[in-house]
Amino acid sequence: MCRVTATVILCLIYGLSVAADHNFSCVAIPPQLIENSNAVIRFYEITLEIQSSRKAVMKVNYALTVLKDNAVDQAILVAGYNTFTSIKHLKGNVYDKNGDKVERIEKDKFIDLSAVSGFSTYEDNRMIVCRPKYQTVPFTVEYSYEIDYNGILDYPDFFLVSDFNTAVEQAGLCVVVPDSLGIRYFQRNITATCKLEKQKSVDTYSWNFSNIPALRNEPYSPPIMEISPAVILSPRSFELKGKWGNADNWKSLGLWFYELIKDRDDLSNETRQKITALTSGISDTLEKIRKLYHYLQDKTRYTSVQIGIGGWQPERASEVDRLGYGDCKALTNYMKALLKAAGIDSYYSLVSAGVDKPDIITEFPGNQFNHVILCVPVKNDTVWLECTSQNLPMGYLGTFTDDRSALLIRETGGFLCHTPVYDQKVNSQSRLSYVQLQENGNARMTVKTSNNGLFYDSVRAIMHQDETDKRKMLVERISVSNFILDSFTLKENKTDIPGIEETLNLTIQKIGVKAGDFMLFVPNQLTRENELSSQVIMRKNPVLIRRSSLKTDTISYTLPDGFSFTGNNINLTISSRFGEYRATSNLKGQTIQYVRYLSINKGNYLKEDYEDFLGFFEKVANADAKKIALKPLHD
Repeated sequence: MCRVTATVILCLIYGLSVAADHNFSCVAIPPQLIENSNAVIRFYEITLEIQSSRKAVMKVNYALTVLKDNAVDQAILVAGYNTFTSIKHLKGNVYDKNGDKVERIEKDKFIDLSAVSGFSTYEDNRMIVCRPKYQTVPFTVEYSYEIDYNGILDYPDFFLVSDFNTAVEQAGLCVVVPDSLGIRYFQRNITATCKLEKQKSVDTYSWNFSNIPALRNEPYSPPIMEISPAVILSPRSFELKGKWGNADNWKSLGLWFYELIKDRDDLSNETRQKITALTSGISDTLEKIRKLYHYLQDKTRYTSVQIGIGGWQPERASEVDRLGYGDCKALTNYMKALLKAAGIDSYYSLVSAGVDKPDIITEFPGNQFNHVILCVPVKNDTVWLECTSQNLPMGYLGTFTDDRSALLIRETGGFLCHTPVYDQKVNSQSRLSYVQLQENGNARMTVKTSNNGLFYDSVRAIMHQDETDKRKMLVERISVSNFILDSFTLKENKTDIPGIEETLNLTIQKIGVKAGDFMLFVPNQLTRENELSSQVIMRKNPVLIRRSSLKTDTISYTLPDGFSFTGNNINLTISSRFGEYRATSNLKGQTIQYVRYLSINKGNYLKEDYEDFLGFFEKVANADAKKIALKPLHD
């Protein structure tokens, strides 16, 4: 364990002096930090003293000024802890707009809550929460606390901001570590230089920041954690409840996780015999996997269990088999055991899950994961299984874990690979609509929609609601105004690329508007693109299109008696690197057929590309608003 050196003391004194001498008056905030800001971090100081591969102490001091009502929640302190951490020395103050102290937050005002998820059986994760009573905007909150670590897998990361429209007046990170232990760090979106001071047997790493303007929440921005200035920290060696590991590379980190899952895929002889009987007579490997995946879904349910090292180590397969439930680790390990009993190899795989979650930093080995899935190599293919879902089709991951790096855990160590990327053929929405226009401009419409890939994901939650909630959720998704949903049906297709067939019967008021003797209506009723804000001047953030997609609409309008089509047909094509749009209309007898096609290309684009990006969607929005004119037939 290292001694508290003069360098450590200096780090702490610097943080305390910032707090003591700071003028919390709102007028003291530099004007350039007010611009585009809902809140300003006045100071944010972290000192991490690493004592050994198992022990560390982190001291946190920060103050934040809330400038607007929509940022009041940023004044709430939320600090998490678990079996391996404890929080102490909590203090807080609140200051009014003039910088005068109006509230002292005493120890009893910090509430200790369970961080148990709503679906959890038991977790040891807890959190300290504090909401100040004084919330007259603008106001400033100031907090300080310490976290003791008694077991380490990774170090806390230092993100300068975790919300858009938040500026930073002053911030600093100081890491003190024995030179025999060392750390690894990864700088992201910063130009600040790391200062390294060597003193006897201790190394001190420090970063300082000042006057960082707010990042605006611009359309199609990457997630804030991907573009926020950050220092990502990782140990070289670590120890968690007596299990020592090395995180210098993915292979060594994978070896540590392998030791956690080793020999935990045990099953009783009775269960093994059941698996043999279930797969007997099935020669196709994919069909065997499908059979066992359905068995998993029918037998088990997902529930979170986070106890001690159980936050990382799965429950034994035999226990999951007996109990019928488990968390992502336990269910994945159980599915692995079922496949093993059938003679099929598979790999426990760590992933960073979330619909908009940034991918891990592949060039910086370390624990960046929050979920576990299963990788099953088969001849000429790879099957990925999400083992926590009771209704996902086999082999489909969806937007929760698609297109990102995963760490396969093998006996020889960790190995990075990539989860499936779903292209426009998968992420597709196809609509076929029939509209009977009436003389008064009202209409009856039947819409048949095939939702696949990411569109399936967005509709799937509706499938599991009661009829009342299904209707409510469907109504909220319909973009036209003044309509009645007369009836609906939903049908799920659980193929490898799943889909939901949605049929809606609508009565729409005033789809057509009289203009003199003419009736005008917009043929694209259900799939209009919203016009992007043109107020974003001097774009700061890159442009991210996370997933490719394809929407096609074919709408047949039967004209009311006494009206005919007038003017030119629609015939538009808009092409760009971001996607392609086509729209056509043609008249066949008393029916106008309107066809619309929009493909969107995934990609990370430069901020300088936003003007072209904006221009493409403006043209699409204008094209979607095109009207068709009908004229009355005169005797």
